[in-house]
Amino acid sequence: MKRILFAFALPIAALPGCRSQEHFVQQNMLYYDFEVDRAACETKAIQEIESSHQRSAEIALSAFKIAYGRKDAHASARTRNYEACMLSKGYRRVELKRCTNSKAAQRDGVGPLSVNRRVTLDSNSCAVSDNKGRVFFSHRSHL
Repeated sequence: MKRILFAFALPIAALPGCRSQEHFVQQNMLYYDFEVDRAACETKAIQEIESSHQRSAEIALSAFKIAYGRKDAHASARTRNYEACMLSKGYRRVELKRCTNSKAAQRDGVGPLSVNRRVTLDSNSCAVSDNKGRVFFSHRSHL
């Protein structure tokens, strides 16, 4: 019985729509400024802390598949460097719900195709990322 419960519990816990995500934001920020600062901080983090790939046999069980990968020993330091850069530019870390309708959020929200719009956040705000890693900010009440 325990095995059956575990088999059903794992997929439910892994649903992306159920989780909140952390984002760096400024109230009333211009989306263009967000993208420029984000790119600058990502570049700075990469340049200041080079990657150090170490071979490791990471076993990922995914539909009977075993994948071997490489692990970057400096990844966490690079992440901390990026976060410190964003904080130094006046951004704050905010937890936002994942938008329930990602297509509507991309269409109606503030994102890469609306770089001259301002992002305003309230209790109904949500965010979603596309497959290119671009962030879209929206309001759940509009979705």
